[in-house]
Amino acid sequence: MREPGARSKSNIIVLSRRRNYATERSPLPLIAAEGSSHRVQYVNSAFCKLVGKERKDLIGSSFSSVVPEGADNHCLELMDRVYLTGKSERLLDQEHRHTASNLVYWTYNAWAILDRENHPTEVMMQITDTTETALTNLSLEKVNEEIKKINEALLISSIRVQEFADTEQERTQAKKLESIGRLAGGLAHDFNNLLTVITGYTQLATEILTPEHEVQIYLKNIERAAERAAKLTAQLLAYARKQIIAPRVVNINTLIYGIDKMIVPLIGDNIQLDIKTNPHIGLVSIDPGQFEQLLINLVVNASDSMPTGGHLAIHTSERMPKIRTVQSAQENRADRYVLLSVSDTGEGISEKVMGNIFEPFYTTKAFGKGTGLGLATCYSIVKQAGGSIEVESELGIGSTFNIFFPVVNGVVEAPRIRENPVLPKASGVIFLVEDERMVREIGFTSLTRQGYTVIEAEDGVSALQKINAYEGEIDLLVTDVMMPYMGGKELAQHLRLIRPQTKVLFVSGYTDAAFNKLGVLDPDIAFMQKPYSVSDLLLKVYEVLNSSSNELPTA
Repeated sequence: MREPGARSKSNIIVLSRRRNYATERSPLPLIAAEGSSHRVQYVNSAFCKLVGKERKDLIGSSFSSVVPEGADNHCLELMDRVYLTGKSERLLDQEHRHTASNLVYWTYNAWAILDRENHPTEVMMQITDTTETALTNLSLEKVNEEIKKINEALLISSIRVQEFADTEQERTQAKKLESIGRLAGGLAHDFNNLLTVITGYTQLATEILTPEHEVQIYLKNIERAAERAAKLTAQLLAYARKQIIAPRVVNINTLIYGIDKMIVPLIGDNIQLDIKTNPHIGLVSIDPGQFEQLLINLVVNASDSMPTGGHLAIHTSERMPKIRTVQSAQENRADRYVLLSVSDTGEGISEKVMGNIFEPFYTTKAFGKGTGLGLATCYSIVKQAGGSIEVESELGIGSTFNIFFPVVNGVVEAPRIRENPVLPKASGVIFLVEDERMVREIGFTSLTRQGYTVIEAEDGVSALQKINAYEGEIDLLVTDVMMPYMGGKELAQHLRLIRPQTKVLFVSGYTDAAFNKLGVLDPDIAFMQKPYSVSDLLLKVYEVLNSSSNELPTA
């Protein structure tokens, strides 16, 4: 059996115990130690110089005592391996403490020394001082680490710059929203009063004339125009977030299939419609009417982008919105989102246009073909529902609008089904308070024809004077909310002090933050939104008079 470490002479350098001239004069530090005891047997002059000791002080010492602190572990292991295997090895850049304050780095090349019988007796090590190179490499590593930190800082800075830009863009959008909101509020109040008058007189004239009368077709056209104007006003209010909304917990799949028959006539025969809904999506909270407005606007927008035909897809699923930064991921983010995706194969949206598509009154359509409120209204509806919009588009390929709604807990609320019964002739005393003369005349005429006794007033102050002078019972106060001198809420509170049994119906054509604080939109408060038709007014009055509720706003 071959002894440990025995190797052929072709692979192992064989040196006699008597060191030759070349070894002694070598500029490279050399040290030889017994493989079993680690006792130093030989050092050359270069090694003595390296460690700063005399040869006589080194020979016979332990290897670990003649090299700097820190060399005993890895270097002794290296020595043992070479002694046992006979294979040359190299140990790179070992860190040693040369003095109390200085570190040095040495590289070791080790090989076995055999006797004449080819048995290992010692291990020779050649030592190279690599301190300068190692320190340079360490410096480069530190530089690289610093560069990495700088790059990370730059990345964070760029993200923050982008976040700042996004925030500024949102602030700009919010300012535009506020400006348009103020404009929309004022316009909506006047428009809704006028539309109430137009709709009311149209319905009264329709009822007076025979169904075959030639004027009926003109009245029908007036009524349609009024409906279109009412929708435009509703878009203004929705964009400005001043529309009265009634969010409900719903499954948007049900809402989509409830209006799919409306979509087909809107897109035409040359566009293929594909509706795919995921039955396992969560529930969301949104006003069903606003959702219908949102989807119809997206469908019309997609249809307009495909004048020669194409493919329109409406899909639902669950997916998280794209998140650019960790910070934004932590803010106002739900655990689950329902995705409504509306895709078309139309003309696409250019990068130049993309930044303006949600701007109010911005449109690329020909003059008279669009109001520029469609996508702006969509944006506002989605934001009001706590959602977000992502748009993907490529010119000549098409566009996809991804709408994300946060999933909410709860159960689907049953739809509010409104019936229009034939109302019997009525009796009772109604106080009608309305500052718009023509609206007041419509209300007076329609309620009187129905059989009610109507006392009218043009504002809260004059109404309170007439109420104090009236000695009979008052069954119902129908009052506009926003009026000069005294508003409807204040009037109702004064009335209740002297006539606590009188019921109250609030009416308004405009809402804003201040209006909402009045509390008239609470579910238990009787309220009717302008514009309304004659039949709307009569039905609402009938419902309030026959209701057990008699609440006033407490806000």
